[in-house]
Amino acid sequence: MPSLKKYLPQSEAELHSLIQHQLEDLEEGLRLLKHEYPTSGSGIIDLLCVDSGGRLVIIEFKLHEDENVLFQALRYFSAVDSSRHAVANAFANQHVNAEESPRIVLVAENFSSDLKRLSTLVRPEVELYEYTVVTIPGGERGAVFHSVS
Repeated sequence: MPSLKKYLPQSEAELHSLIQHQLEDLEEGLRLLKHEYPTSGSGIIDLLCVDSGGRLVIIEFKLHEDENVLFQALRYFSAVDSSRHAVANAFANQHVNAEESPRIVLVAENFSSDLKRLSTLVRPEVELYEYTVVTIPGGERGAVFHSVS
């Protein structure tokens, strides 16, 4: 049986690259619409995706624990939610359902217990996933996720 070794990505960009190629491991049916999607004045969303039901999904990554990620994601949500019909039109071939508000998914190596608690108190619902990146003996890398929501 091959042994897995934990690997620490050197940058958030490296983490994006690893994870955007294995979105199905994060959630079945998840499809990438745009890597680094710019919002109007709120910043750049790491990954804008659509789920199997056509709902927009905002995914924000952090290499390590970051207390500000929740507020950052809520700003992104506000920007996308207010323009979701325009977003759906921009990705018309992806069958985006503009009638539903986007989902928020946060992915980090770990989350503080305070952020886990606070994420349950806000609307919209925020989904938290912790990751571990592993390397197999052949050198291939991939992420393993577990939900902490």
